[in-house]
Amino acid sequence: MRNKKGFTLVELLAVMVILLLLVLVAFPNFASLSSQSKNKYDNTVCILIKNAASMYVNNNPDFTDTITIDELIKAGYLDYDITDSKGVEVNRSDYVEVTRTVTNGVTEYTYKCPQQLTN
Repeated sequence: MRNKKGFTLVELLAVMVILLLLVLVAFPNFASLSSQSKNKYDNTVCILIKNAASMYVNNNPDFTDTITIDELIKAGYLDYDITDSKGVEVNRSDYVEVTRTVTNGVTEYTYKCPQQLTN
């Protein structure tokens, strides 16, 4: 009787084909997750900037319709330079648009994020 050690070439190829199929099925899911996480990161940064702008507006009633990121940093509402999901620093001269609406004596504000984070 022959002592058989190891795998045959056919067995190795079968395992490689199975692994290849698993990778082909899983890769699109990972690519989708990466894109979704980048979008969520940009949305989170946008919310952070909107909240900082909201605090700025509440504490500075004489503000203009736009607030630059640099103003928010200098006023202490943002502690650091913020980057988008690509690692690019949000331009300090970019601004948050603030729209004031008064309805029945109630003032409401809406905030629009810098263009870099909404693409």
